Amino acid sequence: MKRNLVTFNTRCCLCLRIPFATLLVLLTCIATAQKSYHLDLTSAEIKTGKTKSGEGLPATEFTFPDYLYDLHFDSVRNQVLVVLRETGDKKFKPKGSMAVIDLKTKEQKWAQKLQGDKFDYKITPGNIILNSTYQTVAYDWKDGKRKWIKPGSFVFIDPVNNICLSSGGVALDLNNGATKWQTKVNNKYGWQHLVSLGDTAILIAAGGIMKINLQTGKGWQYETKIGIDDYTVPVAGAAAGVAVGLLTGMMVVPTGGATQVSGTCSNILFDSGLVYFASREEIACLDMNGKLLWKTELPKKETGNSTIWKDGHAIYLLNNAYGSMGYRKVNKGSPYLAAFDAGTGKQRYLSDLGTLNMVSGSTLKDDTIFIHTTNRVYKYALASGEKLLAVNASDNKLDRHVQFASEKRNFVKTRDGSYKTLAEIYPKEKFLLGEHNATRVNAQLQHKGIITDPLWVLHGQYAGMDVLKNKNQLVFIKDGKPVAEFEVGNTTIYGDMLVDARETKLILVDLKNLSH
Repeated sequence: MKRNLVTFNTRCCLCLRIPFATLLVLLTCIATAQKSYHLDLTSAEIKTGKTKSGEGLPATEFTFPDYLYDLHFDSVRNQVLVVLRETGDKKFKPKGSMAVIDLKTKEQKWAQKLQGDKFDYKITPGNIILNSTYQTVAYDWKDGKRKWIKPGSFVFIDPVNNICLSSGGVALDLNNGATKWQTKVNNKYGWQHLVSLGDTAILIAAGGIMKINLQTGKGWQYETKIGIDDYTVPVAGAAAGVAVGLLTGMMVVPTGGATQVSGTCSNILFDSGLVYFASREEIACLDMNGKLLWKTELPKKETGNSTIWKDGHAIYLLNNAYGSMGYRKVNKGSPYLAAFDAGTGKQRYLSDLGTLNMVSGSTLKDDTIFIHTTNRVYKYALASGEKLLAVNASDNKLDRHVQFASEKRNFVKTRDGSYKTLAEIYPKEKFLLGEHNATRVNAQLQHKGIITDPLWVLHGQYAGMDVLKNKNQLVFIKDGKPVAEFEVGNTTIYGDMLVDARETKLILVDLKNLSH
C-alpha cells in the first residue's frame, strides 16, 4: 500500500514525553556539560615491534584514565578525537569523557565529561554529534563547547544538507538544533536498512520502504510489515532472561506481553532506477515514484530475515530464517532459496532446505551458491534451484558454524618463516572455517584434512606490503617474507601510522621508516 508522507515545516522544539529519571539525567547534563574539564592523560615516546634489523619502530603511547571506547582522526587539523568510558564490574558505566588531542604537540586541545547509556557519535564539518537513547548533544569541534541539546535519539546524519534525522522523522539543523522539518516514520521495529540516493534523498526500511527528500522531508512510503509481535515467549523463560541478561550482557527479555522481533525483511536492492524489497509477506518492485510495479507473495510463516540480489533477469532471495531481539538472533521460519523474474515478479522456483536451523552464511561460486547453517553445508544451482549437495558437518569431520575461507586472503606461515596463501599451498582444494579449525575439502565438500597451523588474514596493505593479522599479532610481509612484526590490540592503518588501541592505551606507530 502506498501513501504520501505528510510533512510539517515548523520552528517549534521537538516535544516528547520523558520519564522523570530521564529528565534528571538531562538536567544533570545541562548543569555539568559546560564546566571546564582537563583529562588526566600521559604520553611517552617509545619503540615497539620488531623489524628485520631487530629494532623497533618509533611510536607515541597515550595512557588514559578510562577505557578507550572509540576514536576518530582529523587529517586536516592533524588531531584525534578519543571517546572514553568508565567501567566497573566488567561492564560500562553511563559515564565517560571525550577529548581532542593535537598529534603534533601531543597536548589535549579540550576535554568534556559525558553521561549517557551509549556513546554513539557522528562527525560533521565543525561538529561532534553525540547520541544516547534519550538525548542528542552537539559539540563544537574547535573548543568542545556544547552548541545544543535535544531529547531523543537521532539515527542519520547528513552533513551536506546540515541535518540530523531521528528514527521518528524529525530533522534538526546541525548548527543550532532547530527543527527544519518533520515527517511521519513508522519506527515500531526501527530502521532496518538505509540506501543513499546522492545528496538529496534516502531510502529506508521502516514500516516498509520509504523515500525521504532530505531537503524537505517529502516523499512516499510503501507499507509492509518488517517485524513480529511475538506472544509466544513464556513468562518463566522471560523472567529468567532478565537475570541472564544482567550476567552475560545479552538483551533483557520482557516478562510479559508481546516481544518485538525486528529485521524480518531483506536488504534494499536498488538497481537501474528500480527498488526491490522483501518482507515476511511479499517481495515487491517499485519505481522511484513509489509506484508498485509487481509483487509476489512469500510463505509468511516460513520467511524471516532474507538476502536478495539481482543477476541478469532474475531476482534471487535467500531466506535466512531469523529475526532480531535486541542483539540476539532468534529462529523465525525455515530457510529456502527462491528466484523471481525481475520484470514480472513471477516465481521461477522456491527450494526448501529441509531444516529449521537459521542460515549462518552463504557464498556465491560461479553459477552456484553454498549455504551454511549451524551444522550443514548445502550447494544449490542458481539457475534451477536444484540441490546439488547437502553435507553434514560432523559426519564429514567439519567444524560447526562453517563458512568458506578466501583462498587468497588467508595465509599460513611455512617452516622457512615465509607466508603463503592457502591457494598457493593447496591449489585444488577449498577451505571451510569453523569455530575451532579450518578444514580442507574437495569440490564435493569431502574431508581432505585439517589445517593445524594458525591462519593469518589479510588485514590491509601498506607501501607495497601485505599486512596480516592473527589474533593479537600483526606482520608486514613483502613477497611472502616478513618485514616487521607487532603485538597489537584493535588495530588499523591510518596514513603512515599504525594505530593500536588497547583498553586504556593508544599507540601510534610511525611507519614512514619501515623499509622492505
